[in-house]
Amino acid sequence: MPDIVITEKNSLSVQRKAAKAKAFKRMRKALRRAGAGTAPIDRLVVIPGSMKSGTTTLYEYLMQHPQIAPNEFSKEPSYFSGKKRSGPEYPLAYYFAQFAFDPAAHQYALEASTNYMKYPSYSGAFAAMKETGLDFRFICILRDPVDRAESHIKHNIARGRLDFADYRKKLSRGPANTSKYATQIDQLLMHFPRESLLLLSFEALKADPSTSLQRTLDFLELDDFSFAPPERQNTRDITVDGRKWTFDDTDRDAVYRHVRDDIVRLEQEYQIPIQEWFPTFARLHSYASRAG
Repeated sequence: MPDIVITEKNSLSVQRKAAKAKAFKRMRKALRRAGAGTAPIDRLVVIPGSMKSGTTTLYEYLMQHPQIAPNEFSKEPSYFSGKKRSGPEYPLAYYFAQFAFDPAAHQYALEASTNYMKYPSYSGAFAAMKETGLDFRFICILRDPVDRAESHIKHNIARGRLDFADYRKKLSRGPANTSKYATQIDQLLMHFPRESLLLLSFEALKADPSTSLQRTLDFLELDDFSFAPPERQNTRDITVDGRKWTFDDTDRDAVYRHVRDDIVRLEQEYQIPIQEWFPTFARLHSYASRAG
């Protein structure tokens, strides 16, 4: 058996997470007792993914803006995901109560549930949003699909959702499917117009956050703002027998083959420059093309 060590970097302390969880439970019980009663929210910004692509970083930038009301209890309430905290026992008032929204100050409520872009594991989120009649804006961050899948695997192993010995058996399910960005975006655009969606690059946000943030403010038609770098880090490393673990060539090739046609379609239909945005995928695609 290999010696496996998991290292996490996350500035949210265990105590803070526990306090948030307790507050969420108290709010849920209070809403069940009180029944309906809605907050005056009609515009929302949702960062639906992609998971492990900088959604937390973008969320923690945007929550600083005075015209945005972030979710008070969870970055990822997953209210519309169909598998968590939705249904008749959780009315829309339950969702609205999670935001300290002041219509005199705020233009949008903000959340970032990445389950919304994990089709087919989770489906129906965008249809459920459309049924509310609210005004939604979406910001999707896209990371190199091969690199993202590797980070996804590390996340699931660290959270105890996946055994390291079995990760290859699960690779072509959730992790690789979540990297099929054209398919994920298709689900959104079945219910909302293209102008409601902004696509950002993980690499660009990492290298030059000010440009990506200005694009976001322009998209949302919000006032200019000087953002402070977020404190939170959300990274994980896995060490196997004393060596840092990463995908090997077999893993990268497996993900590439699973997502290849989808990512090519992403470039063709959504004008995403894959050479610039997805360097690992582009390199593998170049090798495959030359091999014929």
